[in-house]
Amino acid sequence: MDTGSFLTWIQCQPCRTKCLEQDGSIFNPSASTSYKLLTCEYDDECPEKGTVSCNYRRDVFEYKIVYEDGSFSKGDYVNETMHFYDSGSVPSLTMGCGQYQNGSYGYAGGITLSTLEYNVQAPLNSITIPFTIGHGGIYYIKVTGFIVGNQILNIPPEDFSTIPYKNGEVVVDSGTVMTWLPPQAYEVLQDAFRKEADNLDLQRVYGSFEGRV
Repeated sequence: MDTGSFLTWIQCQPCRTKCLEQDGSIFNPSASTSYKLLTCEYDDECPEKGTVSCNYRRDVFEYKIVYEDGSFSKGDYVNETMHFYDSGSVPSLTMGCGQYQNGSYGYAGGITLSTLEYNVQAPLNSITIPFTIGHGGIYYIKVTGFIVGNQILNIPPEDFSTIPYKNGEVVVDSGTVMTWLPPQAYEVLQDAFRKEADNLDLQRVYGSFEGRV
C-alpha cells in the first residue's frame, strides 16, 4: 500500500522479465472472473495522463510509474475487485496490473520506527500526527525538528522550508525504503546519529546512498 502515489498496482502473471520477491502468490488475471482490461474508448477522459496512456495496437490502457529512487512498474491498467482479509472488498477498483518491475519495494534492511494505521483507536501512550491531504490524495506531515538521544537537534525551522513540496511539509510515502531530507538538515541529523552510534558495538556499512539527500 503506497501512501505516496495515486496509483494502486500489484504484480501480475505473467511477469515479462523477473518478478520481484513478495509474500504470497503473484496474482493470475486469467483465474479471475472480475478482471477487466480498460479499452481506449475513454482515452480523452483518462485522469492520469502521463502515467496512463493508450496502447492503440492492443486497444487497452497501460501504465508506467517511476519513483524518486528509480524504481518503476509498468503493465496493464485494469478494473478488478480487491479483497481484503476479513474486512470486505472494493469492487471495480481501477488499478495497475504490473508485469515489468524493478527496484526496491520494502525488501531492504532498516529500522521499523512505527506503524501506519487507519480508522482504528490509537494505542495508549502513542503519538498521533495529523496528516495534510494534498494534490492527488498524497499525505503530508509538518516537520519541525529531530530528537536524537533525547537531545533536540539545532536545526533552524527555515531549513525545512526548502523541502520542495509545501512549506516544511514532507510526503508520507510508505512505498519507498528511503527518507529524503534537505542537505543542511540531513548533515546535522547524520552527525548526531553517528555520535550516538559510536557508543554501540556496531559495524558501519557503506552503500550506494551514502551522503545522498
